[in-house]
Amino acid sequence: MEKKYYAKAIEVYTEAIETKRDFIVLYTNRALAYIKLEKYEEAMKDCTKLLDYCDCFEDGYMKSKNLTFKAFLRRAHCQKELKNYEEALKDVEEALLID
Repeated sequence: MEKKYYAKAIEVYTEAIETKRDFIVLYTNRALAYIKLEKYEEAMKDCTKLLDYCDCFEDGYMKSKNLTFKAFLRRAHCQKELKNYEEALKDVEEALLID
């Protein structure tokens, strides 16, 4: 897919998030679009928002385990790209605990 489509996807996901902040799948979707554009800091923020939401409002990661698994792996990928290897490893280990 061309980069302009990922940029448009980010716009659409951002609008959707502004409308429905608790529709948490939007955060992992937007994070993936950010990753495709190599915007790793932004992607990590989205993954962290989803994980924080689940930790706070769902009493942990197991209720939405597919989403939290994706969030941990996507955040690990971003950490690796930013050469934060220890943090990447921690996120991979968290993902493995979920799945």
